[in-house]
Amino acid sequence: MISGGWVCALHVRTAGLGGAALGSDEEEIVYLAYVVIDVLTNQ
Repeated sequence: MISGGWVCALHVRTAGLGGAALGSDEEEIVYLAYVVIDVLTNQ
């Protein structure tokens, strides 16, 4: 059982080509999101 602390999630999204061309181009990060949740209060 978890007695306390935080849970953190990080999501990073980039843009670029897919399929056979995957990795042939490089783009900057276009989306960055994070969330920190207090386990005790679920907030």
